Amino acid sequence: MADRLPIPRRIVRRAPGPGSERGIVVPFPRRHRRLRRRELPVLLGFLVLAFAPALVGAPFGPDAWYASLEKPSWNPPPPVFAPVWTALYLALGVAGFLAWRASRGAARRAAFAAYGAHLALNAAWTPLFFGAHAPTAAAAVLSLVVVAASVNLALFSRIRPAAGVLLAPVVAWVAFAFALNLAIVRLQ
Repeated sequence: MADRLPIPRRIVRRAPGPGSERGIVVPFPRRHRRLRRRELPVLLGFLVLAFAPALVGAPFGPDAWYASLEKPSWNPPPPVFAPVWTALYLALGVAGFLAWRASRGAARRAAFAAYGAHLALNAAWTPLFFGAHAPTAAAAVLSLVVVAASVNLALFSRIRPAAGVLLAPVVAWVAFAFALNLAIVRLQ
């Protein structure tokens, strides 16, 4: 037993690099640990935080004003929005948890400043569009949501690639929503 070698915590391999005979050291990715019981309240907190924009927008919804608006032919039917946003809010919550779990210090502060801005701007859109009936102002806010969500995706991807993957559909949908909002403004 004493002659056994210790098992390395990280396995590295040598990959050929340009201009290098020895290659470069490329670590294999570590396995990510399982969810611990003490982390469950944090995950639930991130899910609640991610669904906060939905709670802010709940009093405002499609009404007679929205029904009277001219919409582009590619406007999705109303029943599509709720399940899509539910899936996206779940992805936002899980991505936030994964990034929080894998980060510390300045990287965490920068990533979560973008995360907070993304959620706050997202929460502001519904009251502007449906509540104030101000699609032009809502489009301006939505352009900022696209920027904040894209920055959020980039920062989360650096911390934990899986968190970035979870945010990719969010960015795609928000960009689609921005295009839809602009189309509605142009058609009025």
